[in-house]
Amino acid sequence: MRTPRLYKFCDGLTEGVIYFMVVFSPWAFGTTQDWSIWAMNICGFALGALLITKWMVRRKADFRPERWGENDSTPENSLRQTVTPQTWGTYLTIALAGLTILTLSYCFVSALNRRALFSTPENRFEFFNDYVGWLPHSYDGPATWRISWTYLGLAFFFWALRDWLLGKHPKDSLAL
Repeated sequence: MRTPRLYKFCDGLTEGVIYFMVVFSPWAFGTTQDWSIWAMNICGFALGALLITKWMVRRKADFRPERWGENDSTPENSLRQTVTPQTWGTYLTIALAGLTILTLSYCFVSALNRRALFSTPENRFEFFNDYVGWLPHSYDGPATWRISWTYLGLAFFFWALRDWLLGKHPKDSLAL
């Protein structure tokens, strides 16, 4: 099956953004300044948008790209189901995706459910009474929002990198 044009475009753009991030991050003061952190966050959000677009193209076009580590000689619907390292990898991937969603949910809920706001000039906390005590909460709302967005960008980077690394380039498929 031919690769859809939009999928090929998104995969190439993903490659470019990943290369940019790998080269730019150490040169941008190790991504410790606010401007460089937000540059990496925006790149991570772009990778997330590209990944979601690739997922939608796969679903709509019923396209399954060739992947490294897939064994084409074994039939998918065999009568005898055995647990192989590939199925363990699938289970671990699902567990990792669940943990990613759980961690991001925890961060964003704690940012929404702020307990206090830290005032740097006065060096004190301003407490609020409208938080829900049994939910995760933060003692510095703006700082928690910043780190939550950074974690979201990192999660998008990780999952887009994983998807891109597992995919075979068309030249690799012909060589085998």
